[in-house]
Amino acid sequence: GGGVDGGHRARPVQSQEEGKFVASLNRVNHLESRIGALLERDVTLRTIPSIISASEQLKVACCELLLQHGKRSLAARVDQKLWRCACYSVVEALRSRSGSSQDVQTHLLNFIEHSKLLLLGLVEKLQTQCGFCLEDVVDQERSRIAVQSKAKIGAILCHNCFIWAGDLARYQQQALKKEDWSVARKVQQHQVPKTRDVLVAWW
Repeated sequence: GGGVDGGHRARPVQSQEEGKFVASLNRVNHLESRIGALLERDVTLRTIPSIISASEQLKVACCELLLQHGKRSLAARVDQKLWRCACYSVVEALRSRSGSSQDVQTHLLNFIEHSKLLLLGLVEKLQTQCGFCLEDVVDQERSRIAVQSKAKIGAILCHNCFIWAGDLARYQQQALKKEDWSVARKVQQHQVPKTRDVLVAWW
């Protein structure tokens, strides 16, 4: 009857979704390898545009996966690929050359700012996609509450994004040779504890 037919219909849909996820993950892994290969060479003004271009492509690919396939992406450590490969490794490579040229320094500052805004933008998109609002949850009584798995995964990813955005804010101030840590402090002391409170309440 209908139950059997429903089961037959469900499997192809699930298989199709799995296929899309695998294809997207393969693209992420390919871009990760490409960035690694580029960074193994000498980082110069000539190679920096290619590095940044590959990084931007990886950021977009990772964000799409995290938004569309949160649980699978977390298990495949896509969030770590977004941070370690698309952001952190490129920042470190540019920092190591930033003293050699004002142009490299400009690339570094632009890259940090763009990466920071991307991570904070991802936080907003995750809340919409996963159906929760950090502000609303923090205002609730901090007790164990019934929450959908999708929202929990979104909260974990938001927590990571806030930590990384704080790290980028520190890099930014170091690159500018300033002692103004207010932006980094705001993220690390306000946003990170906020998401930590959410995670404690939900588990």
